[in-house]
Amino acid sequence: SVYNPKFDIYFYVDLVGISVAGEKLPIQPSVFQVGSDGTGGVMVDSGIVVTRAYESLRDTFAKHAN
Repeated sequence: SVYNPKFDIYFYVDLVGISVAGEKLPIQPSVFQVGSDGTGGVMVDSGIVVTRAYESLRDTFAKHAN
């Protein structure tokens, strides 16, 4: 897991990319990293629906779902 001192009650993961049907989304791995100020990162929370990768993920998923 990845530690974030700003939000130490959450579990963060070291995500390096997302693929849909074998197609890697055009998102730089740095987008998923926790910043030195505690912003960013990928946390595990089954009750949250916010994502910054939404448009890319939605479009790629829709392309392969049809």
